[in-house]
Amino acid sequence: MVASSATKLPATAMVASADTVADDATVADASMIADATTGAGARGAGTAKAPTASKVASADTVAEEATVADASMIADATTGAGARGAGTAKAPTGATDPGAAMSAGAMGLGKGQVEATVADSVPSLEQVWSWLDTVPDPEIPVISLVDLGIIRDVAWQGDTLVVTVTPTYSGCPATSIINLDIETALRGHGIETLQIKRQLSPAWTTDWLSDAGRAKLEDYGIAPPQPAGGPERCPNCQATALSRVSQFGSTPCKALWRCDSCLEPFDYFKCI
Repeated sequence: MVASSATKLPATAMVASADTVADDATVADASMIADATTGAGARGAGTAKAPTASKVASADTVAEEATVADASMIADATTGAGARGAGTAKAPTGATDPGAAMSAGAMGLGKGQVEATVADSVPSLEQVWSWLDTVPDPEIPVISLVDLGIIRDVAWQGDTLVVTVTPTYSGCPATSIINLDIETALRGHGIETLQIKRQLSPAWTTDWLSDAGRAKLEDYGIAPPQPAGGPERCPNCQATALSRVSQFGSTPCKALWRCDSCLEPFDYFKCI
C-alpha cells in the first residue's frame, strides 16, 4: 500500500506538474505571443507607420511652406512690379512735358516753384524798356522812341512780348521803319516771340515827349514844342527874336523858323 501509494503520488504530481507546466508554458507562450504581437505591433506602428506619417507630414509641411514662400515671392514680385509700374507710368501723366515734370520732381520743385523758375528765365519789363530806350527815332535820331513817347505799353502775354506803338500821326511814313527797328533791336536781345501792336486811340500828343527828350531836341538844334504854338527861343543862340519861314519844315511834324539875331534857320517841333 505504501509502495503503491509511493508510486502513484509522484505520477499524479508529475501529471499535475506537467499540466501546470503545460499551462504555464501555454500562458507563457501566449504571453510571449501576445508580447511578440504587441511588440511587433508596437514596433510595426513605431517603425512603419509612425515614421511614414511623420515623413508625409514633414513633406507636406515643407511643400506647404515652399508653396507659401513661392506665393509670397510672386506676390512681392507682383507688388513690386505694380509699384514700379505706377512709378514709371503714372508719374509723368499729369505733366505737360514728361521730361520737365520728371526733372522738376527729381529736383523737388512744386508747381509754383516751376512757374517761378520759368518766369525768371524771361527778361523783365524794365529790361525791355531799357532796350527800347536805345532805339532812335528814324527822323530825329538824337531822341529814342521812348523819349518821343510813342511806345505806349510793353507786356508779356504768356511767352509773347507785346509792344504797343502809337505813331505821331496816322499817316507817318516812318511807322514801318519804326516797327522794323523795334523788332530788330528786341530780337538782337534774344526775344523770339514778338508782337508789335498799333494803337491809334488815344492819339499821340507832344505832351508825351519826355523832359529828357525835349532837352535832347534843343541840344540837337530843334526847338521843342511849346503850348503857345511857336518856339520860345533860338536853339542856337538862345535869342527870343524869331520869325516863321514856313509852316512845314524838313518833316510834316516840324515848321521852319529863323532867328533874327543869328539869322540861322532852325526846325521847330510842332505842338500837337
